[in-house]
Amino acid sequence: MAGTYTDALQDNAEDRRRCQEQLAELPKVDSDRLERLRSAIGSATSAWDAYEVLSLPEQRLLLQALFENLTLDNSGVVRYTLNTAPAFVLAA
Repeated sequence: MAGTYTDALQDNAEDRRRCQEQLAELPKVDSDRLERLRSAIGSATSAWDAYEVLSLPEQRLLLQALFENLTLDNSGVVRYTLNTAPAFVLAA
């Protein structure tokens, strides 16, 4: 009985160690980038204002957040459907 309890404690400690290692490997939040994004969105009078100051990956995320579907051709936007639910919320 004592061996089973000890084994369980050791397994628990190993699981906890693995979890801590995995958490350490997660990407860190870039607070400067997040603040720049908050500022761009907060001061924008339109989605285009925010879009212009964002990097390409951030522009892509903004478009994905705004549009459910976006159809383009060589002349530009052909058809679009706006998202009805917010894709993200920036907490203050």
